[in-house]
Amino acid sequence: MTTLTEQRTAVQILSNRVQSLEKALDGCREAGRNLAAQLLCLMDAQEKMGNPIKIKVPSEIREDRSRGKHAVNRRFAIWRVMYENGMTETEISEHYGVDRQAIRNARMRGWQSGWTR
Repeated sequence: MTTLTEQRTAVQILSNRVQSLEKALDGCREAGRNLAAQLLCLMDAQEKMGNPIKIKVPSEIREDRSRGKHAVNRRFAIWRVMYENGMTETEISEHYGVDRQAIRNARMRGWQSGWTR
């Protein structure tokens, strides 16, 4: 049988671990925000210098025709980023090898697949 002091010690140890993990998670989130800000600055600088920003999608992702939840959500997210960075629906469809109407449908749905509803 454990004593009350042993239980308190175990709770304190777990509490300290949770606090340290929360601090580490906050640090990771802050690093992610800093990285995103740096990337935006870099993209802005490239655009101001007249260098078009090209988004390169690996061929194994581009050629994936799966209708699974993760594949569709990933595809819609990539199309959204491409569209928000100035590519037209036609350019995205040619790059991905899909019909332009697929891109338009995704945009009209707010870039949300049926899996996320």
